[in-house]
Amino acid sequence: MNYFVGWAFKTARENKKMPENRLLQISALIDWSPIRKRLDEMYKNKTERGGRPNCDVIVMFKILILQQWYGLSDIEVERQIAGRLSFLGIL
Repeated sequence: MNYFVGWAFKTARENKKMPENRLLQISALIDWSPIRKRLDEMYKNKTERGGRPNCDVIVMFKILILQQWYGLSDIEVERQIAGRLSFLGIL
């Protein structure tokens, strides 16, 4: 999450303009480290040939969860992440 978006999210939470979010509560309950370990084993694109850095596997996994729970396409989940603090907050 870039600095400005992180700051905006934190400010909204501190000012109580954003209600408690079930997604944040669920995300806080899950221990992501075993999932990260398992996904890192499956993801083999770790060469030193250059190119764009890999996205975090947990962020990508959370996006897949959001797509399943809310029935969103790839394009729609991108729009929702950009427009909803509740989605952005768990990534």
